[in-house]
Amino acid sequence: MVKLKKQPREYNPTKDLLNEQLIAKAVWECLKENDPDEPIRKFEGADF
Repeated sequence: MVKLKKQPREYNPTKDLLNEQLIAKAVWECLKENDPDEPIRKFEGADF
């Protein structure tokens, strides 16, 4: 069973772009999927 947080975190694109762990996770996911264009799309849309 998955436990969810009671309240979602506030969305802050600037803070997300400065979060090194979040950026590394997004880039690593793209490398695993062998999609070199995806990191650029993620940064443009801040879709993490």
